[in-house]
Amino acid sequence: MRRILLLLVSLALFVTSWSVSAVEPVALSEAVQLALQRNKELQLFYRQWELSQRKIDAERILPVVQFQSTPIAVGPSGLGIPKGQLSLRLPLGEHGSVQGQIAFQVEERIQYHPSAELSVDYALFRAAKKPDAATDDASLTKTRNEVIQQVYRVFVEYERADRELVFRRKMLEYHQDEKTGMLLTSAESSKLFSILQEIEKTTTTIATLELQKKKAQEDLMQLLDLGDIYPASLDPGFVPVSLDQQQMMERAIQHSSTRSAAQEALDAAMSKLQELQRTKGWDLNLSLGCSWEPQSTDYGLYLTATSALYPTRGLEIEEAELAVENAQLSLQRATFSVEQETVSLFRQLSLLEDTVQRLEERLANTQTELHKLQRQFEAGMITELTLRGVQLNLEELALQIRSTQHDHQLLQLELLHKCGFSLEEEVKGR
Repeated sequence: MRRILLLLVSLALFVTSWSVSAVEPVALSEAVQLALQRNKELQLFYRQWELSQRKIDAERILPVVQFQSTPIAVGPSGLGIPKGQLSLRLPLGEHGSVQGQIAFQVEERIQYHPSAELSVDYALFRAAKKPDAATDDASLTKTRNEVIQQVYRVFVEYERADRELVFRRKMLEYHQDEKTGMLLTSAESSKLFSILQEIEKTTTTIATLELQKKKAQEDLMQLLDLGDIYPASLDPGFVPVSLDQQQMMERAIQHSSTRSAAQEALDAAMSKLQELQRTKGWDLNLSLGCSWEPQSTDYGLYLTATSALYPTRGLEIEEAELAVENAQLSLQRATFSVEQETVSLFRQLSLLEDTVQRLEERLANTQTELHKLQRQFEAGMITELTLRGVQLNLEELALQIRSTQHDHQLLQLELLHKCGFSLEEEVKGR
């Protein structure tokens, strides 16, 4: 019995130690790697991307095997003969394929009827299809960047709430000490009422911050698909922007999915117009066909010409020219939008850098003032409560600087993301 109790105690201690380790903070770089490995949205993207590649490869080179059967058929003459067909199709690039069939039917015994066909269709004077502008690597980088941004944003939200909570609790204690001092000195009721309002306001703020902190923790657990974790402290890593605005704008234009779609639409419209101008509205197709059966072989080469003579033939080129103009306008608007977004990000970054500089100047002035007040406090000229008020002002300025630096880093990540850079290097080691 004693051994059983010792075993249970040991097991309880092991479970407790495991639970404590499970709620240890996770660093940003580790959280990013876990998110890239475990995030369900990203896993679904990987599966979709892999499935698309397999489907493209299958349609391009793999044979297609189909089986069709009619086991029961009822018509005016009664019950039909069961029959079926097994077909094989082997693609030959974009314009042709090799096809073979084996037909069978069941009477007194199974009868087979093999046959094969070769067909190649080629559209003359038609422009070849261009590959998609957005590569698979670019799509993957974009999706991974979005996950990294989500993780970083959650870290910032958690840290802001956590540090603000510490500060607001100090403020609540300070206001309560203010209230006690006023009650002891019989201060004016208006001042006491103002302090009571600050206490109520600070208490509400603390409750809100606790909810925000909890939500940020839950968001991180969902992103990482893990439980009982919370973000570690995050260094803003504040570095003023040293990027060349013109080069970044060119990269943003190059990697914009909206502009790429507009460019593809313009290319398609231009190809159609050029094709109509070359062919004068005629569709010319060259077809080569060959079929084989045990009893016979047939083949043929055919040239077909098709055109709408009335009433739309004269309008097709005009419609194509209008489509080109609309596509050019859409491309111009998409390019302008990307340029404006890039300029706006640079302006916001510059504004945040100016804000940090002003706050740091205020922080330095407040520190100088605090040193003077400390000497006055030591000389008995001011109260400890007055000194604490200035110290809290100093902490609030430091919080504002740190929060602004986080905003700056989030904007930098957004700028790099829009310009097609991978964000994994930006968060490595943090």
